[in-house]
Amino acid sequence: MQSPQFGRGSGGNARTFGTHSRLTYSGFKKATCCGAAGSYMLRQPDMADRLRAAALAHVNTDTEYLLSSNIGCALHLSAGLRANGHSIEAIHPIDLLARALQPDPTQ
Repeated sequence: MQSPQFGRGSGGNARTFGTHSRLTYSGFKKATCCGAAGSYMLRQPDMADRLRAAALAHVNTDTEYLLSSNIGCALHLSAGLRANGHSIEAIHPIDLLARALQPDPTQ
């Protein structure tokens, strides 16, 4: 699993999505499993939590969104983020695209 992270900003990796937001991409340094792995998180919850903690240790705290195309991973990562008091939202990449394409209410 390799979940990209996005946050608002104007850093060197900034990319424009839609016409209203500027998002900075920050991927994990190496591919890692979040510990969800289907029913693995139910059968081996302690190990799944350790794998998730290791994956989330690489998340930039300025990140707004953690993207995952796997719903199991997104749910597992989201639970870990909430448990650690982070307001980072784990969403599907298409959800990010849909949000970026919404009209800007200030214009």
